[in-house]
Amino acid sequence: MIKVVEMAKITQAVEHLGGVDGGWASLTDLRKMIKLSRADQDAMITEMVLMGTLTVIPEDNQKTLTSEDRQAALYLGGQPNHMIQIC
Repeated sequence: MIKVVEMAKITQAVEHLGGVDGGWASLTDLRKMIKLSRADQDAMITEMVLMGTLTVIPEDNQKTLTSEDRQAALYLGGQPNHMIQIC
């Protein structure tokens, strides 16, 4: 039950950050909003990506990334991903 609640919180946060159009949100901003450990965040986001609920991608313009953005990246598919969106 707790897992479902936490996944709902992640979905709501991504919706809030991405706007009503379902735009992309920064993982840096998402991590600040979700009060879970980094390991729990990574596990839940990864599971939600595998379920088809979320999509993650790398930032196109890598030069714009801050050190905080790089630290917040989710390594999935052999690459750091910085942006997240509801599918």
